[in-house]
Amino acid sequence: MDAPREVFALDIGTRKIAGILVEQRGDSCQIQAAAVEEQAPGAMVDGQIHDVTQVAKTIAIVRDRLTAATGKELTQVAVAAAGRSLVTADGGVQRSLLLSEPITRELVTALELEAVDAAVRQLAQDAQRESYLCVGYHVRESRLDGQRLASLIGQRGRRAQIDVIATLLPRIVVDSLRSALGLAGLQMASITLEPNAAINVIVPPSMRRLNLALVDIGAGTSDIAVTRESKVLGFGMVPVAGDEVTGAIADAFLLDFSVAERVKRQLEAGPINCQDVVGNELELLPEQVQEAAAPAVDKLAAAIAQVILQLNGGRPQAVLCIGGGSLTTALIDALSRHLELPANRIGIRDRDSIPHVKGCPEFTGPMTITPIGIAMAALQNQALQAVPVRINGTSHQLLQLARRTVRDILLAAGFSPKQLFGLPGPSLAIEVNGHPVVVPGTLGEPAPIQVNGQPADLHTQIHPHDEITIGPARAGSAPTVLVKDLVKDDGARKCFTINGERREFAPQALVNGEVVGPDHRLQDGDQVTTQGMIKTVADLLMELGYEAVATFPYTIDDVEHYWQAEPEVFVNGRRAVPATTLASGDEISIRPRSDKPTLSMVAARLGLADVSITVDFNGQAVTLTNPALTRLRVNGESIHQDRELQAHDRLEVLEPRPFIVNDIFRFVSFDPPKKGGSLKIKVNGQAGGFTTPIDQGDSITITFG
Repeated sequence: MDAPREVFALDIGTRKIAGILVEQRGDSCQIQAAAVEEQAPGAMVDGQIHDVTQVAKTIAIVRDRLTAATGKELTQVAVAAAGRSLVTADGGVQRSLLLSEPITRELVTALELEAVDAAVRQLAQDAQRESYLCVGYHVRESRLDGQRLASLIGQRGRRAQIDVIATLLPRIVVDSLRSALGLAGLQMASITLEPNAAINVIVPPSMRRLNLALVDIGAGTSDIAVTRESKVLGFGMVPVAGDEVTGAIADAFLLDFSVAERVKRQLEAGPINCQDVVGNELELLPEQVQEAAAPAVDKLAAAIAQVILQLNGGRPQAVLCIGGGSLTTALIDALSRHLELPANRIGIRDRDSIPHVKGCPEFTGPMTITPIGIAMAALQNQALQAVPVRINGTSHQLLQLARRTVRDILLAAGFSPKQLFGLPGPSLAIEVNGHPVVVPGTLGEPAPIQVNGQPADLHTQIHPHDEITIGPARAGSAPTVLVKDLVKDDGARKCFTINGERREFAPQALVNGEVVGPDHRLQDGDQVTTQGMIKTVADLLMELGYEAVATFPYTIDDVEHYWQAEPEVFVNGRRAVPATTLASGDEISIRPRSDKPTLSMVAARLGLADVSITVDFNGQAVTLTNPALTRLRVNGESIHQDRELQAHDRLEVLEPRPFIVNDIFRFVSFDPPKKGGSLKIKVNGQAGGFTTPIDQGDSITITFG
């Protein structure tokens, strides 16, 4: 049988502090002692500690009462933070990589921690990063070169991206609790969230598929949690609670706040005798008090309902109320009205809802749920544990879940990624054929780590009181980049047969204008160009030394041009233009250049193309073509395509002439009958003539009747 475990739990509320000592034996728990003390006025406001000294005094009183009842010295305590204290933040990081190097686990860890750091900084904005404590994170997405992957380890690529969602607590929340506990002679053993603590004991796993709202109504705040589909959807907080109602009663009858609190609690007992601040003796009837408190009760219910509807996106199936404020008269009816839920779907839960927790029957009511939940979370390892460790000789108490690694501990201690991983070396910016190329530096080396004097890494498991030693990380260096790394001749080396002679061409690299070899080391800012890269006819002519020469002027549409005399080139028997692409093995014929171009050469230089359409003529497909040369006029006249141009010739480029019915007879033989009948022409079923325009796909019929 497992040895019994004990936990001392404190519920530090705005109005009261409740403490219990719980012993766990198997599946049952026994409350050995319980104590509740009122807070000093103003010690806490809206769930946040304002006077650490006063809160510490009240904590010490509760601790001493439990010690007196059990005879046990209490030094470690489990506590809770308000649910609204927990925040999440998204963060991401991208890094350029060397394609030749596989991604290591250390690099992935470094990227994850950089993403967490980005999340914290985004949340803190202008505040210091140290304003928040990271208590965990989850990798949401990993990408390599834009593709989503389950893991980056072992992969190769040019750009890695990792996005995370980090869970954080504001440092002031934890530090104020620690300070108050420390002044009372206590150490924080664990911390959970108040709504989580209550859910763990009030809503067992079998109930969590239901859409429920849990409302912990205290004195200064009302904490809210919503469950659905077996998970907690979110936390919320309303900065009004039982004190709102107490204040309304005090205002209505001129009562001291503490007297008004007593009147509120005794409302169901009948007439209440009290004295106002002037000294008048009053006998207050329950109906009078309820009427005075009604606006405040309605305001509280409306505020709670609004947050529930926002968190849940609509009405929940039921609402469970705990905390002393849930006993406020008429509050349940007001919640029912604002949520539009039947009153029997809103209930107050107390210790009867936790049958496996026994002992101290006088410790009862809805205000007991949260302290019991805090104790249960600690006993079941569902809370964040306060782990005592030493880092480089300095003692720390860090909040972590049950399984802890060096990475988790250092992250919680505020170490930045720059302290754990050396910065990447400087990158090189190089220009290759006019295009900028950035080559990242080498990765830095992680900081050397030892745990209890033994070599360790960021994934080593950590236990309480371990000694962690971490040295300085080493920065990376600038990359070593050779010409052959950026200028590949794969596919660039080509062989051609030129005028019957086999020739081979390989590219050359120039760095800052000087020819270099493939093993030349590049420096930041170098300009790399290549020559001899044969891709087109123009590249080949330039490599062979054929230079275009301006021989004589002519005009096209009144714009002066100069003929660039180039040789005629045929590739595999077909006439080629400068932009014609070449492939290794092509047979190329280069004829001497002509100083005077022909009309067809100018048409090719202008990129003029024949215009063709296909029509249906009397049930037969006929293709009509207007040659490109018909669009050119020289000095106002049509000339033969092989005629050479003369200096200062004036050329005009006409718009393509539309096709007409009469063009058909240039491409088909059509013999009309020798005798009688009238000619009928139809275009797409409509009457037409020889000059009727026709277009692609038109149907033309000619008949004699």
